[in-house]
Parts: sequence; structure tokens; C-alpha cells
Amino acid sequence: MLDSPRSNTAANIRFCATWAGQTIFNNCSLPIIGHGLDRLLKQILFGFQNSFLNLHHQWGGHSNKYPGCAKPRSLVASVKTHPTIAMDRHTFIDHFKLLLVHLHHWTSQNCFNELSDNYKFIIEPSERTVSDHLTEKENGYLRVWNKLQGRQISFDQVVDLFYQDDKTPKWVDSSIYFSTTNLTVVHLFFSREFRDDNEVYYLEGGTGPFKAVVGMPPDNRKIMKGDKFDVNWKKYWDGEKNKNRFITKLKRIFKTA
Repeated sequence: MLDSPRSNTAANIRFCATWAGQTIFNNCSLPIIGHGLDRLLKQILFGFQNSFLNLHHQWGGHSNKYPGCAKPRSLVASVKTHPTIAMDRHTFIDHFKLLLVHLHHWTSQNCFNELSDNYKFIIEPSERTVSDHLTEKENGYLRVWNKLQGRQISFDQVVDLFYQDDKTPKWVDSSIYFSTTNLTVVHLFFSREFRDDNEVYYLEGGTGPFKAVVGMPPDNRKIMKGDKFDVNWKKYWDGEKNKNRFITKLKRIFKTA
């Protein structure tokens, strides 16, 4: 149906995919590196077909930092919709860029905020302590990640941290932590296991190891406009918790003084 010349839906999706890819890639100041824009736009079309025709609220995902995440359904479950590509550095960069396209679109479908195309990133490993099930090299990465805790880093810095010796994290759950008119900060919650592409998740969607998720606020944290909520709810909540912890700490100090 999508490939039929009589399908207005197909034409509209192709137009939107091309427009979104050009707009986001042009505005976010990320160079088109790797196998070219044409291949990227085909991958964007794949994502838009899923999101326009089959987006639904089925909750799941790796991260326990959010109550749930929105994800698309495959167009046809029995058909492979995207070929697995060897994970060289250029492909990894292309997948990361496509992740931002998906994340921008799906977040915009659920949140009323105007999202900036100026991206920064906060990285969070699944654990912050040394583990016996990891290799010596993987445990060694932890020192660098812990030094960056809570810091905003660039696209290129994420690439350098996540692409190591032709390996990447097994999975990376990606969500917008907050966004203003000038800046969008993406939270990357990731596996500490670095693997070859045959063990990496989400390759079939063209964004492996990344997956775009939309964190849903609990009812008492929802700030709504129509049927959409404020993407910044998690940042506001964290701010309140940090303020309360600070006040509690002050009370303890004065109580023991």
C-alpha cells in the first residue's frame, strides 16, 4: 500500500520524511558523515512510516528511570523492514543522527514544547560501580563516565565515548530530559556491555544501539495543554527532590550543632 503511486499517504510520508531529515540535519549543525544523505532519508522514511501509521502507547524498555516509553509497532511483523549494516564508525554516527530525528518526532507527538535542534547530551550507565561480569576495559570506561555525571556533552563527545574498538553499548535508551527554545538535552541511559553489531539492539530500525523513548509523567506530575504534556516534567521533579534533600541536610546540620 505504501508503495502504490495512488497512495496519497505514501507521498505525504515521503515528503514529511525528506523535509524533517533536511531540516533537523541542517539546523542541528551536525555534518552528514558516512554513507550519504540519501541512505539516511530512506531510514527516516522507515521511521516515519512506523510513527505515522502505527504509533501506539505500548509501554516497555530497559530504563527504570521513567514510568514507561512510547514505541512504534513494525509495519509487518513477518517482514524485515531494514537491513542490518556493519557497525563501522560512520554507520554509528548515521544511526545516532537518525535517532535524533525519531526522538524529535515522537516527542513532538506527545509533548507541547517547541523543541530546539541544538543538542547536548547527559550520559548515564546502567550502574556506576565495578562489576565482575564486565571486562577490564569496560570497567575502565566507568571512571570516565562517572567524571561526566550530570554534565552536558556534545554529539562528537558521545561518539568518542560510545564507539570504542569497533564496539558500541549493547543498547542506549534515549529520551529528551528537557528542552528550551535554545537547547535540547537528551538523556542517554545505556548498557555498560560493549559488543559487536551482531549483539547490538535496535539495528532493524536503523538506529541501533539507540532507541527513542518518551518518558510519561505520573498523573501528579502532568502539566497538560490539550492532550499533550510538558517534556520538562522530569527536570522539574528532579529540581524539587534536590531542593528537598538540601533542606533536609541543612536541618540535620543545625540539629547537631
